[in-house]
Order: sequence, then structure tokens, then C-alpha cells
Amino acid sequence: MGEERPASSPQPQPAPPKVTTPAAEPDSGSSLLLRLKQQAAEKLASEAKQSGLQQQQKAALSKALSNAYSYLCDFTKQVNVLKPDYPGVYVLSDQAKFDALTWKEGFADFRLVPGTTEDRMFERVTLSYTLTGNDPIIVEREPPRIELFARSLHDNGLVAKETEFKNNLGRVARTRFEIKREVRASLLLVGDYAAGDMRLRITNVQRLGSEDYRIPVDELTQSALEEVALLVLGASKKFIQRFKRVI
Repeated sequence: MGEERPASSPQPQPAPPKVTTPAAEPDSGSSLLLRLKQQAAEKLASEAKQSGLQQQQKAALSKALSNAYSYLCDFTKQVNVLKPDYPGVYVLSDQAKFDALTWKEGFADFRLVPGTTEDRMFERVTLSYTLTGNDPIIVEREPPRIELFARSLHDNGLVAKETEFKNNLGRVARTRFEIKREVRASLLLVGDYAAGDMRLRITNVQRLGSEDYRIPVDELTQSALEEVALLVLGASKKFIQRFKRVI
């Protein structure tokens, strides 16, 4: 019998190489789009909030002007009946002083911001009034002061009858001004919707000439409007003393 040979042990087979699956890379296109959408949404929300605040500010400004018109309209109605004496004196020069004046007539008016919508906002409010007296004021001027005096009358809205007196050479030697004892005054409130406040211009109010002021919306209160009335009546200067004058 032949000898049995031991069976050879199986040779170990090498392990198959591992196949590594690459990690999924983020979709850069989708990630960018997501960020852009988020940024756009945040911007729209911010703009909507800002627009809402601006609309509230505009509404508050228009409401303040509306309240001013209502007050001044009622004020002039009462004063047009009472026709009170004016306690102050307007001084144009040493020889031209407007005193002994009485309220003649006044009226309030308004204008809306141009537009087509029904809910239009107030653009401006005006109060115009006239103070008048009896006897005219007589002033005479010689060259070269004639033209300067005539210009000052015109600039302040004063009405005068002029009579020229000439010398033997036919030249004007002097001019006689017969000035009507009457002062026309006004108060103008204009809404500045870009700045969010109001501009106030007063003309011949308590004194001859014009002045400009800035009025914050929240300061045009009922008590401030009463100070306006006192200012017009010559009884107080508190209203214009509260605000910054525009030079």
C-alpha cells in the first residue's frame, strides 16, 4: 500500500481591496441659492419694516398739519367776530410806526400733497390776517433815500401813496409817502416729508419781516397751537422761542 500523503492546507486568499465610497459633497449650487434666498428675504423684511415706519411718520406729520388747520380755522372764525385791538407796535423807521391797530380779517387755508389717492396727506397750512388802523402815516424822504424807503415799503407788503415835489430844475426834491395804516401778516406751516418735520415761516408776525423755523412733529401739540394764537394776537412770543430758527 502506498503511503498516504497529508492534504495540503489551503493557502490564504488575499482580501479583496476595500472600495471606499467618497463622502457626498455638498451641492454648492443649492447652498448658494439657499443663502441668497435667505439674504433676499431678510432684506425684504427690513425694507418692509422701514417702509412701515416711514408711513407711520408721514401719517403723523399729515395729522399734525390737519390738527393745526382745524385749530387755526376755528381760531380765525372767533377772532373775525371779536376784532380785538392789537397791543403791539410795528416799527419801520423812527417816523413810521404802526400802532393803534385792530384785527380786520383773517382766514386759514390748506393744501394737500398732489396725488390721485383718496387718502391724500396735508402739504401745508396757512394763516393770513390783516391788522388795520385809521389815520395814514406820513413820511417824507429826499434823494437818495427815496428809492430805499420805497423798497422797504414794498418788501414788507405796505401800501403807500407817493407824491413827488420837484425843484425849479424839474428834479424830484422830495417825496411824500402817505402810508396806509395796515399790516398784512401770515404764518405758513409746510410738511417736510423727507426730513420728517415741518418748516414754519412767519411774515410780519409781531414785527415786520420774515423768519423761518424748524418744528418737530411731536411738538406741535394743542398747547403749542394755543401759543400760535397768542403769538398772532401779540400776547406772547413763547411759540417761536421754543424752536430753532433757520438762517
